[in-house]
Parts: sequence; C-alpha cells; structure tokens
Amino acid sequence: MMLKQTIYELLTEMGEDENENQILQFPDEDKSFTAKKLLECVNAAARGLLASGLKHGDRFAVCISNRSEWAILAVAASATGTIMVPINTSVRQNNLRYFLDKAGVKLIFYSWTYKHAKHQKLFSDLFSKNDNLNKVKSIVLDGNESDISESETLWKDFIDQDIHKLVNYEKNVDACWLVQFTSGTTGTPKGVKISQSSALNVAMAYCKATELDSHDTVLQVLPYFHCIGSVMGFLPTFIRPSKSIITSSFIPEQALQFLEKYHCTVMLGVPAIYLAMMRSTNFNSYSTSSLRVLGIGGAGCPSNYFDLISKSFPSSTVMCAYGLTEVSSMIPAPKLTDSYETRKNSVGRPIDGVQVKIAGDQLSGELLVKGFCVTEGYWENPQKTNKLIDTAGWLHTGDVASKERDNCYKIIGRNDDMIEKGGEKISPREIENALEKILTDRSVCVAGVEDDKYGEEIIAFIESRSGTEVQELVRDCSAIKNQLSQQIMSFEIPKFIAFIPSFPRSSSGKVKRNSLKELYINHKLIIEPLRDKLTM
Repeated sequence: MMLKQTIYELLTEMGEDENENQILQFPDEDKSFTAKKLLECVNAAARGLLASGLKHGDRFAVCISNRSEWAILAVAASATGTIMVPINTSVRQNNLRYFLDKAGVKLIFYSWTYKHAKHQKLFSDLFSKNDNLNKVKSIVLDGNESDISESETLWKDFIDQDIHKLVNYEKNVDACWLVQFTSGTTGTPKGVKISQSSALNVAMAYCKATELDSHDTVLQVLPYFHCIGSVMGFLPTFIRPSKSIITSSFIPEQALQFLEKYHCTVMLGVPAIYLAMMRSTNFNSYSTSSLRVLGIGGAGCPSNYFDLISKSFPSSTVMCAYGLTEVSSMIPAPKLTDSYETRKNSVGRPIDGVQVKIAGDQLSGELLVKGFCVTEGYWENPQKTNKLIDTAGWLHTGDVASKERDNCYKIIGRNDDMIEKGGEKISPREIENALEKILTDRSVCVAGVEDDKYGEEIIAFIESRSGTEVQELVRDCSAIKNQLSQQIMSFEIPKFIAFIPSFPRSSSGKVKRNSLKELYINHKLIIEPLRDKLTM
C-alpha cells in the first residue's frame, strides 16, 4: 500500500502521541528531538517561512551540513507547500549563483561557522558581485547580531516572527518538495524535482528492505544535500519510528565511536565510507557487534570490497541497492534473506510499485524504469526532461544492466563510460571486476582515452598510496597481465596501468573518470605499460 500522507502529516501524528522516545539525535550539536519537540520546531520554522514572504510553490535554499535546522526546514517545506533546494556545502561561487538563479530562490539558509567562516565569505562575495541576487534574503544559523548585514537575519529571529497560524493549503503529495541538483559529473547540474510521495514511498521500501522497526538505531553519516541522504537517511524515522544518530559530517573515527556508544543497528553508506572506517588506526578497538544491516548505495560496490566489508563487520548483513536522484535514490533492493552471492553480485529486485526492464527486452542493455518514483522532470529544463523520460513514461537511467536469476539485476556501468575500441563496445566494469579479483585490496577504475589507431584505448587506474606500493605493483605487472588474460578477452586488456595516490571523487563517492583522464593526458601520473608485456 502506498503512503498518501505528507511528511508534515506523519510527524503531526507522531507528535500527538504521548511517546517521549527520541527520534533524532545530533551529537555534534548536543541536541535531541522527540516527535513532539520536533513538531514544535517545525511549526516555528514554517511560520518563519511565511513571515519571510514565501508562498506555496516558492523556493528556499539550504546550504548547511547535517544539522538539526536541515531536518526542521525539510518538514517545514512540507507544512507550507514551499520547495526546498539543498545545496552541497562544498559549492563553488559560480555553481551557487547558477543554483539560486535557476531555481528562483527567494531565501537561503547558511552557517557562518562552517569550516572557519568559509560560507560567510562565500555568500558575502556572491551577493556583493551579483545585483540580480540582491532580493534573495539570507538566514544565518549562527553569528553575532553586530556582524550581520541588512539582508541577513539570525535563525533565532527567523523562528520568532509574529505569525500565529499556518496557512492551510490544498496538500498535494505529488507536488514538488525538493529540487535536488545532480552532482554535475556528466555535465551541467540539473535540478531534479522530487515529490513527497516519491520520496516517502522509496523510504518505505528501504524500511521494508532493512526490516527497520522501533528497536533500531540508525547511524546517519551521508550528507543530507544528496538524495540518498535526504530520502533514505532522513525520512525512514517518520515511517517506521526508530532512532537516528546524525553526524554533521563523516569522520571515520567518530563514526566508529558513535556505532559503539549508541549501539547502532543499521547504517547506510558508500564503499569509500566503510573503507575509511576500516582503515582507521583504532578500528579493531571498537565494537561493531550491534550492527545488523550495512546498506551500500551511491557508487556501487566492487565484489572485492563487498567481501572485505562483510569480513570486517561480521555481525552485519551487507546489501547493495541501486538508484539515482531522478528516482528518489532507490529502484531495486535485495532482501536480508537473500544469499550472500545474490547480495554480492546483484542490486536485488524492483521495489513495489516500480517496473524495471532492459531496453529492447534484451538480457543486458540500458536499464529503464517506470512507476511512482520517477521524477516529474528537471526544473525548467523540458529539453533534458524529454530526453530522460520517453513518451511511454519510461525513464532512461543511462546505466547498463543485466537481468540475473530470481528477477535480480546487476549494474554493469554507465552508458557514457562504455569504451569504443576498434568497433568493439567494452564495459569498464567488467575489466574492473577482473582486476579487483587480482588486486583484492586496491581501488581500481578503468576508462577509455582517445587513440589514433583504435578510436579509444583502455587505461586502468590503480589507487596506490605510497611509492613502495607502486614499485611492488610494477614488479607484479607480468603476473597481473597473465591473470587478466585468463578472465577477459585479449583486446580488453588495458594498454597502460596508471598509478594515483587517491581517486578524485564527487561528494557522493563517485570516481570522477574525466578528471582521471585529464591527469593521464597531461602526464601527471606514473604510467606502466601493461598489454605489450603480456606473455601468451
């Protein structure tokens, strides 16, 4: 059964209950909220939005880390019918200007204390240099009254405005609630329209997949400004009352401390997060035995990392789901009862209410999606929307997948990442899988670079943190090449291996392949020939 309530209505029901259990806790702020207390704060913020001149359908932006104000404002948007625009806290000024202009933002929230007043300077410079943004009002979450400008208001004054009633409006759960800008790793960022209905029902599917209940304590380290954080990291508490421990940002040692201190049972992350925790010097001194579920999303999980994470968190069932911003972050998901091999080698089955198929009804090809989770489209970008969603309502994900046993799906890679070499279409993911079986403790990324002879040539990038590691890998090249030749076709073997201390990644954990290509082309990496040393 689909949820038909708004987020605000769900919280109101919870707030009317006499239950005094905490639902959200922000240790970095030393704040915690029962449903009743959160509802009081949401109502104050909702009145602040209306007093600031926002009406139904107007947009406000939030450029803050995982703070309590983010959660309050997200529900306040639901209460007032306004639209929230989450912005990455690492945003650059040109992108920030683009987001505010594109979404027609009337009000923006930010913190002066974020990273040593970085945002204070960022926003001050932005508004002083752009006359067209002068009408955007600013709410500063912290700071001194004597330091703020005429266009700025402190949070404490924002939530203490003289409006006694919330305006009733016709609630539409299918209307836009968030405009979530994509990371822009494949071009200009696009503003994805996300409705409350889509977000809540995807979050409910996540609750079912993890079997979340009132006994669970969830550790939330993913940033709210990404879809996976704002949907699966934030909303489940309102659907299956549980407790969430929210960190303002991800710090590996702190995450381990909170896991142990709060006896967390569920955690959602990307592979890079779990690997950083495992590499922490004191990893073995912390107890993670309370964990029963480790969810992996975002960038996908190489099989060698799945094994490593499962071994390092032995009390947990590790499961990989798949999604993208345009479908509110999750389409298929496995079951906790699925076998280890199924959870390792697939992203599970389509969630209830969603159809999934391979383009052209083939065994492998582009993954298409249809159902409640599909976005209405990109904000003020009909051309890109029409390219994304066809006339039959199928969303084209741009990801290549294969259908496996038991109606499960396996993600092979991005369509855009496929390598065209000498007339052959080659999947980087397949080569990465082969390399990861050989280099079990290394991060690997395969990409195609322009080549006069074949059109594109294959380069394997390997993360190596020291010169000693690089030397060892160079010595092992012949063995690596011979093992590769037993797993993949000869024309799929990379021409070169390029070594890099750490991969450039987006804030959601995705490797920036184009940045790797640029480093290779500009001779910024240590490169070792691979294919010409192959002994057949």
